[in-house]
Amino acid sequence: MPSSHITAVAKYNDRVSIDDKVAVDNRWGRLHIQRTKGFPRRYEVSAATRARQRGQILAYVRCPFSPIRMARFYADEAGTQLLFSFVGRWPFLTKNTYRVKAPGGKVIASFDKDLGKSFANAVIHLETPSGIEGIGRDVNVALNKARRVMDFSALVEFPFYTGGAREIVTVSKGWGKIDPYLVNIPRLPDGRQLDWRVAAAITVLMDLSLNRSQF
Repeated sequence: MPSSHITAVAKYNDRVSIDDKVAVDNRWGRLHIQRTKGFPRRYEVSAATRARQRGQILAYVRCPFSPIRMARFYADEAGTQLLFSFVGRWPFLTKNTYRVKAPGGKVIASFDKDLGKSFANAVIHLETPSGIEGIGRDVNVALNKARRVMDFSALVEFPFYTGGAREIVTVSKGWGKIDPYLVNIPRLPDGRQLDWRVAAAITVLMDLSLNRSQF
C-alpha cells in the first residue's frame, strides 16, 4: 500500500532488465525524464540504468504553446518522426481528461483528474485499452496543497495502484529544481506492464501541471 513517507527517487524493480541495445518496447521498466532548455517546454525521455543514471534516449518532447496541455514525443531531436502524443480537453466542472495517442490516432491510454475528489489531494484515474487501470495519488498531501499557491515542483512521489493495491507506475522527483523525474514501471503479477509511452506522458503532464495547481 502507498506509504506516507517521502522518497526522493522512484522505487526500482530489480526484475525488470534494462539493455540499451534492445528495441524500444515494454522492457523499458525505468525512465529518466529531464526538462531541457527551450521554449515552449522541452524534455528528453531516456531509459534509466539500475544506478538511476540516464541511458539511451527514447524520445524528445515538445510542448506546443497552448491553453490546452499537450505534448508531442518524437524519435528524433529535429521533431520529424512522431512516436506518440497527448492532449487534454478544456477543463470541465467535474473532470479534466487527457488522451495518449499513437500517430494514427489510436488511443493507448487515458487519464482523468476528478476535480471533486482532488480538493484535498490530487486523484488521477488511469485506464488503458489493455485493461491496466488504477488510481494515482500524491503521497504527501501537505505538499500537494502547497503547490496550489506556490511554484514548487520538487519532492514528488506519485504512485498509481490497481484496485488490488498493485503498483502500476510511480513518478518521483528529488529536492533540486533541475533534478530529473525517475519513473518505475513494475510488472504486474500476470506479467503485464504499463506501456512506457503512457508513463512518460503522465510524467510530462505532471511537470506541466504541478506549478499551476492542476495535478
